[in-house]
Amino acid sequence: MSLLLAVETDLFPPRNPRGDLTSCPPLGIGSLSRRQEEISSSPDYHGCPMVAVAAELKDTAHPASTVARRHKQDLTDFFRAEAERAGVADPDTLAAQLTIVFDGASAHSVVRAEPLGGLGLRAATALLDTAGVPCPRAFRRPDLRDHVAG
Repeated sequence: MSLLLAVETDLFPPRNPRGDLTSCPPLGIGSLSRRQEEISSSPDYHGCPMVAVAAELKDTAHPASTVARRHKQDLTDFFRAEAERAGVADPDTLAAQLTIVFDGASAHSVVRAEPLGGLGLRAATALLDTAGVPCPRAFRRPDLRDHVAG
């Protein structure tokens, strides 16, 4: 299995046969953010391998950098599609903001060598609230209270 496929399989929410996301309607963003919270707690977590590759190579023409860039574009496209499904007025901006939060949360966890403790979820929720998305409170399910309190 390729590294890209392994990362996508581990992070992206599953889709049911109709193609709908199985997490918080209308957004799969919650599922992705929750998964990031979970894996940031692992002692084996070293952040996003795509960011690590791009940062290490510093060569945008290198094939590995191309794969990393494509993966990040796929992530942004995922956020954009979810924002469109939610009826957000500016899905491109929200998608870019969510990608920055996602990558920033990953970097924060690695640099500090500690789990996110809900920071990524709260930041994503704030962006969704600001964009007028009707379901960000779904992040506050009972099993997530420890991650999103405060």
